[in-house]
Amino acid sequence: VSALIPQMLAPPAPKQAAVKEGWTRIGAQPQKSHAAALMSDTPATFALLLGLFAFFAVIRVKRWTGDTVGASAESIEGRQYWRLLTSNLAHVDATHFVFNLSTAYSLGGALERRHGSAALLWSTAALVVFVGLVAASLTRHAGGAVGAWHLGFS
Repeated sequence: VSALIPQMLAPPAPKQAAVKEGWTRIGAQPQKSHAAALMSDTPATFALLLGLFAFFAVIRVKRWTGDTVGASAESIEGRQYWRLLTSNLAHVDATHFVFNLSTAYSLGGALERRHGSAALLWSTAALVVFVGLVAASLTRHAGGAVGAWHLGFS
């Protein structure tokens, strides 16, 4: 009887998760899904990817063009500063968008893991504004709105 009391008071042994045959190695820990790992390991990269996808969807639904979202010297002088951002987010077609999304995923995730979320967001914001200003300054010589849509920057 005295041998049964410690066993009754001991916490129950953790239950092993049911694993389908052939899906994992014996003794392997349960793995996070790819999406769950992206959200938890690199939240800033996930937010950037989500933002890119949302803006691409809006551009397609509203049928905006480079003239609608591109940066130009005139648009900046007219205080349309939002065009510094949107000119970098515009994508000519779905193929361009997918390649940029895959680049943002691989480089963004690596940079965020190495330098942190804040560094990734600040450096991305600085780069977007810089490229937007370059695109706007080029319109002095090229004429019209310029941005990712016309120059291929993105």
